[in-house]
Amino acid sequence: MEPRASWYTNDGTLMRISAETGQITVDTLGGKLGESDKKPSFQIKGGWLSKSVVLTLGPQDSYVAGLTTLQPRQLQVQFEKDIELNYTEHTLESQGKLRIRGVLNTQEVEFDGQDLVCSSTRNRSESSICGCSPMGRW
Repeated sequence: MEPRASWYTNDGTLMRISAETGQITVDTLGGKLGESDKKPSFQIKGGWLSKSVVLTLGPQDSYVAGLTTLQPRQLQVQFEKDIELNYTEHTLESQGKLRIRGVLNTQEVEFDGQDLVCSSTRNRSESSICGCSPMGRW
């Protein structure tokens, strides 16, 4: 089975990540699996993804069921190397080349860089900070 995860950012943007292989560790919060009255929620704790790793961000209504290709109003990052998810430090890291395409705040984005590090804060006013080097920084 292809590992994949989806979650919402603080501003309501849907973020999806998938790959051919890997492992994503989650904690179950709320109800238990199999209980009909409470649906459990999951919190990503960490993991790694490898081969054809793709991260997509966009409004929930921009996603088309069954399609993983870039859609209008979405931003997509394709990774050349493995990525590591670290919930404790709130980071996503990749030590290889990456390709970013799509729309960010109504602006078209075409960026090629490497060594991505994204860190997320739990503060409502700031959702994430990303940096890429040495080909560029955002």
